[in-house]
Amino acid sequence: MKKLKFIAALALASSTLSAYAADYYVVIPFKSKTTVEKPPTVTVTVTLGAVSLPSAHQGSAYIYDLKPLLQVKGDTAFDVTKVTWSLSAGALPAGITLSADGTLSGTPTVPGQQTLTLRATYKGANGEQTYQLVTVALTVALNAISLPSALEGALYTYDLKPLLQVSGDTAFDATKVTWSLSNGALPAGIVLNADGTLSGTPTGPGQQSVTLRASYKGSNGEQTYQFVTVALTVKLNTTTPPPAMATKSYTLDLRPLLSTNDPKYSATNTKWALSAGTLPAGLTLSTTGVIAGTPTTAANSTFTVKADYLAHSSSQDYTIKVDPAAGLLMPMDGANGSTSFVDAGPAAIPFVAQGNARISTAKSMSGGASAYFDKSANTRIYATAASAAGLNLGTSDFTVEAWVNLDIVESYYGHIFGKGNGVTAGSWTVVVYNSKLCWNVAPCSKTTPVAGTWYHVAVTRTGGTLRLFINGVLEGSQADSVSYISSGSTGNFTMGDRIGGDQNQQYPVKGYVDSLRVVVGSALYTSNFTPSASLPNY
Repeated sequence: MKKLKFIAALALASSTLSAYAADYYVVIPFKSKTTVEKPPTVTVTVTLGAVSLPSAHQGSAYIYDLKPLLQVKGDTAFDVTKVTWSLSAGALPAGITLSADGTLSGTPTVPGQQTLTLRATYKGANGEQTYQLVTVALTVALNAISLPSALEGALYTYDLKPLLQVSGDTAFDATKVTWSLSNGALPAGIVLNADGTLSGTPTGPGQQSVTLRASYKGSNGEQTYQFVTVALTVKLNTTTPPPAMATKSYTLDLRPLLSTNDPKYSATNTKWALSAGTLPAGLTLSTTGVIAGTPTTAANSTFTVKADYLAHSSSQDYTIKVDPAAGLLMPMDGANGSTSFVDAGPAAIPFVAQGNARISTAKSMSGGASAYFDKSANTRIYATAASAAGLNLGTSDFTVEAWVNLDIVESYYGHIFGKGNGVTAGSWTVVVYNSKLCWNVAPCSKTTPVAGTWYHVAVTRTGGTLRLFINGVLEGSQADSVSYISSGSTGNFTMGDRIGGDQNQQYPVKGYVDSLRVVVGSALYTSNFTPSASLPNY
């Protein structure tokens, strides 16, 4: 009722006011009212990016974070920790899991390829994507080769690691490989070490078939090899030792006579000993294989030497001939042009060079030099030792020998060397006479020497028989009981020419003399022999 009265009043006022004004504003109060605005509808979308997942490797740790593939729209306050992850289709490789934080991780055990659909759920919205996860196979193999042979009794080592082939692991670590023998037996004394090396000392020869295995991250590689152990051979070879001489130092190294099939042979591992017989008095054999010392007595000694190497041994018989002490021993060594003629024997007889007598390196039988006498019509050329009583042969046995090479073979007479003048009683000489090589003037050689050729001349006496040998062959002999004793100025020992006799006429030679020796008291040769180029122990 009140509302009707209020409206009527408004109408009345309106009609009354219209008479007083042309324009009117009417204000009508209304009761206040509050309006609530409804928020707009928001849609959340979840997607997973399509990528090629990195490959896994059999036996190796794998990890891949899926979160960077996640895209969420429609939520400005997105919280990744509210996302749940799941496998909606397919299967993960054995050993791989999907964790709650969206990580694929683990160690795949089997190679292959899996198709899987992964799902990310956020606030009721799902995003899915299908992926291919490939597990690369881990392969382990050992190459087939011929193992190097081992040698019985010798240290052996061989590294197998270079034979190992591993694929499917980009971070391969050789220290993680385990090695084992899967079949057969290694030779006695040989072991397979944890680091993949074969080592040891095989104790016997033979051949073994062995299968070796290398294991890595659950994968195995095997190979069968033939392991051959060669029998060790040790042999002490024969030889004719050079003769020794009483009172002169002597050395004989036996080590070069030992042969073995050990390519790593070490002389320090060889022990030497005398197993039978005796060495010449004054000589000893060292444990290192050297016979050395100074023999005291002329004799022939036969003995047996044993060499031991890596538990194997070999024995051999040898004979050392010890000649009597020399009254004269001249190797004729020295520098070219030297006028020093040295007696290396115990007497050490001094010599004096006359004229152009000298040491020459132009020709030599041993040592690289010889004595040279250059015949001259105007100058005496010779080397002499005054008196030299030790070279008086007397009535005893003796040996006189030397190598001779004549530039001119005298058709009448030439004094090569000797004691005395060849005329006076008691003289003895080696000469070229009527183009032959002679002792004094008889006996003489059957051989006619050729100029420029080396000849070995040896004269011995024993039991009253004198023998002349040329190059080791007996060419003349005769009964001989002469007492070869000379003294005074005509008793000097000379080479290249003589002193005194025949109105002091000169009988020089032009040529070379090498390895001259005089032994008083022993005939070293009584039958044909092979002459040595050098003197005993030179």
